[in-house]
Amino acid sequence: MMRLFTKLIACLVVRTAGAYVNPSTVTITNDLRRHQEAPVPTPPIHGLDRRQTDGAGRTYTRTIAPDSVCGYLSASPGNDIVCENGERCNWVKANGLNAVFCGISRNVTAKIKCYERDAMAADPGLCNDVCQSNKFNLQCTDEAAPYCRTYAYPEGIRDYRCASTPVTVAQSADFTYEGQVDRSFETTVVSNIARTTEESQSDSTAAPASSRAGTTPISTSDSLNSSDESKGSSVPVGAIVGGVVGGVALIALIAVAIFFF
Repeated sequence: MMRLFTKLIACLVVRTAGAYVNPSTVTITNDLRRHQEAPVPTPPIHGLDRRQTDGAGRTYTRTIAPDSVCGYLSASPGNDIVCENGERCNWVKANGLNAVFCGISRNVTAKIKCYERDAMAADPGLCNDVCQSNKFNLQCTDEAAPYCRTYAYPEGIRDYRCASTPVTVAQSADFTYEGQVDRSFETTVVSNIARTTEESQSDSTAAPASSRAGTTPISTSDSLNSSDESKGSSVPVGAIVGGVVGGVALIALIAVAIFFF
């Protein structure tokens, strides 16, 4: 009886093991890629193109007078305000640069600040070496004209000159005198015109690398997919087969024992 029971168990184990030693195909499906959410596209960074245009392609409207006369003090005929170099007077209205130019060549600059002779002598720190080398600053160091004169034109345009007498307030001026109708002006669009030192420094400030135009964010979706594939395919097939064979043999042994006892 015991011998028959032993042979029966041996036959069942051999038969069961034979069915799983060489399985036809064991397929492990990697569902990680199937269920992985699509990568969210990086939103575009707005404002970079606008900053680039402002810094490199800025344009202004320039008004050019027909001669060297910039305007008239208190809009009265006979009180001409002229360019001393004889060049055509013109003016530009822009942020930080509402100024008068004497000449239309590229190397002509405007004056946006004025320093008087006595003030500079009394306070050497008022206009240091950097201030004195700034081409936008007018320094009235001539003994014959040691005072600053400010002409206030319409639309915020300002002009600075050196004068022989002191004037503490800005003087009103206009581009034409009262009743004048025969004075015509040209209007042109210019770009990259010389600007104030403060404005040039602010425009030249480098943007953070993460916000510069042309930078492309690196997508991590490809690296995640390859990592998930390697993890899914690394499951040991032999361990699965061995576990199945052992489980079936144990079940068969229990069934035979119940049948005979």
